[in-house]
Amino acid sequence: MPRGKAALVTGGSRGVGFIAAEALASRGFNLTLMARDPGRLGEAVERLSRLYGVEARAYPGDLRVEGSVEGAVRASLEWWGGLDAVVMSYGNPSCEPCTLGEASWRDWLEAASLYIASTAEALRAVARLNTRSARFIVFTSFTTRESHDYLVVADTVRAGLPVMIRAAARLYSPKVVPILVVLGSIDTPGARATISRLALRLGRDPGELWASEVEGRSPLRRVARPGELRELVGFLAEAPEYMAGSVVYFDGASGVFIP
Repeated sequence: MPRGKAALVTGGSRGVGFIAAEALASRGFNLTLMARDPGRLGEAVERLSRLYGVEARAYPGDLRVEGSVEGAVRASLEWWGGLDAVVMSYGNPSCEPCTLGEASWRDWLEAASLYIASTAEALRAVARLNTRSARFIVFTSFTTRESHDYLVVADTVRAGLPVMIRAAARLYSPKVVPILVVLGSIDTPGARATISRLALRLGRDPGELWASEVEGRSPLRRVARPGELRELVGFLAEAPEYMAGSVVYFDGASGVFIP
């Protein structure tokens, strides 16, 4: 059985999840990557193994499906013997961009499964089954402070994550050390796709909308660089256990964007 440090990363085939996986691989973590697309997942696993000399394995799964993330935890424990870190990175609700008035009952249930139920299931599984103390890093967005009208489904649901992280810290520490990271904007395929769909709805140019309403919402006039996020994840993956329940802002002082 492989030894050494190991981590599970959800949404690990691209975007923020893949950046986090790179951070962990560069520090010698063997990896379980969970995502929905088996082809993209296989490419990510191959790339990480080749570039960083670690062992990475794919676990196709959907955070919206009960039992899927617990299955990834169980597989990781079988492969690696234990987990030292878990990173929860998520996709977007299917309806986005959609307003409060447009979102259906099913859209709200999907978002609750994606962000809340999956995270609770992962926390419980790691606390119950893991043999090590694990840093448990959860990503959310700066827009949860005051949602963009077209991201209201995701942001309303994700606004509950700080409550869960604090409760988990009280219940599960030091076996699990939960940390919430409030992200600003990062140039990822998912973010670009959301802006392109929003630009189409608003009759605006996607590049102009990105510049004004994404980059322009930070006083730095830019999004976070992948290397900056890798540095943060690398630190948090081995952070002091006294950070349990912490909320870390990594948003470039971004404000809410309103078209």
